[in-house]
Amino acid sequence: MKRLTALAGLTASWIAAAPAISAQPDDPATSGWLSGVETSTEIDLDILFALGEGDAPHDGPYADLRARFEAEKVADATLRYGVRLAGGAVRHDGGRGPGGYVECGPGCPDAVGLATGLHTAAALGPDEARAGLTRAEAYVKSGYFEIIGGLGETAAQAGRIAPSGVFRLAGADAALVSPAGSGHPDTALSLSAPTVRVMARSRRLAGFRASVSWAPEADPCGLDQCRPAAPLFGRPSLDGLWSAGVDFDHQFRSSGVRWSASAGVERADASASSPLYADPWLVSAGVSREEGGVTVSARWLASNDGLSSGRYEAASLAATYERGDWLYGVSAANARSDAFDVSETSILFGASRLIGRNGLAGAGVQISSETRPGAPGRDEDAALLAELGWRF
Repeated sequence: MKRLTALAGLTASWIAAAPAISAQPDDPATSGWLSGVETSTEIDLDILFALGEGDAPHDGPYADLRARFEAEKVADATLRYGVRLAGGAVRHDGGRGPGGYVECGPGCPDAVGLATGLHTAAALGPDEARAGLTRAEAYVKSGYFEIIGGLGETAAQAGRIAPSGVFRLAGADAALVSPAGSGHPDTALSLSAPTVRVMARSRRLAGFRASVSWAPEADPCGLDQCRPAAPLFGRPSLDGLWSAGVDFDHQFRSSGVRWSASAGVERADASASSPLYADPWLVSAGVSREEGGVTVSARWLASNDGLSSGRYEAASLAATYERGDWLYGVSAANARSDAFDVSETSILFGASRLIGRNGLAGAGVQISSETRPGAPGRDEDAALLAELGWRF
């Protein structure tokens, strides 16, 4: 509750302060070190309703509130610096991605997946509602490089292309909530929730940008991604989290086609006494093509899940078509964990529409098929989705 109250107060101060600085650049109060400061504030509120049948709980509505603030000072033509803050409050399963209880047989490890968060302890589970910061960093930009320090994402996460989709909360891949199925497919996984790190990245040259980051330790639980500590499994801490990434983004004038691509890697040291665990790593890649309102994207991720006998792999393909205020889309994703012998395929069809300048409404259907070692055959699940969103 204290974190939620603090976040609400911080959000209110952003709303109050940003217009005053931006709207009155000649005010005496903005002279001195505030002169030349550019600010931006953005707030998103999304609500997802779900109705379906199957084993999934469908306990919506799900709510997601986000606030972002950035202030940047232009020192000269080649130097600028600033701060970025972001946070939110959520009411949903709180464990984006594969993480969760698996009804597993005797062959499953008594361990927790360090990348996926999969485990076999039925009593463990993330909180339904949480609030917290997802970014609190300072940065300095020169002509060719940017240095960033503070709470935030890794280098591999920062450059990943976003999955194409019509919903902000639901999706076949990397969904914040999964009304149908368990949400196993997730090509946006990281070995850490936002954590204190230092990152260096180049400015974009000929469409390319490279980045590298290091964090003294990984944080298993954040606002979007939370893996249970599971002390009964001797879950190790992760130290020395290294990450590197390269991404490309360019629109070719001759054809009007915009290409985006990314590749990244993360690795950390696991302080484990159990032979079940190993130093975790993951690699990811993605590509996107956009032309004439049609966007097609593909993403892939693989990891050893921090287990000596584990491998997790996920892949997705998505396409959207924008026509006027409407956006139509279809996406499909598949993921498999060898250690926990779980696999899932998810498909989502949907359409969304802009309402005025700030509103968004969408509807669709999600279908999921999952195999689990503790259940015979395949579990089929489907849900009808409706989403409302506002951006200010």
